[in-house]
Amino acid sequence: MLKVTGLIKPTAVSLYHIINYKKVIMEIMVKFELLAQEEQTENIKQFFETILQDTRDYEGCNGAQVGRLEKEPNKIVLTEYWKSNEHFQKYLEWRKNIGDFETLGNMLSTNPDIQIFELITTA
Repeated sequence: MLKVTGLIKPTAVSLYHIINYKKVIMEIMVKFELLAQEEQTENIKQFFETILQDTRDYEGCNGAQVGRLEKEPNKIVLTEYWKSNEHFQKYLEWRKNIGDFETLGNMLSTNPDIQIFELITTA
């Protein structure tokens, strides 16, 4: 029998996490919508080919992919999956510090549209 003491009241969620000793961490999916300058489309492709392995290897990253529209190749979407928002924020700070945001920004015609989603399924 499980004995719960202290301020924790037994509920389905808290009992599950107590029994499994799990800390609740929200995984996230981050979507960057980018609009490349027409003459920079291939340079951005090469840029991501160069840096994405470092992104995938960064602590907390569960994956990263880049796609573009077939008929409008200057419209690009970068999707990243992170163990937590804290991992993602640490990664962003690193990219900013090494100058990658400035490099990318110089190839875009508008500011990126960045959206952070709570991951609700991993299937």
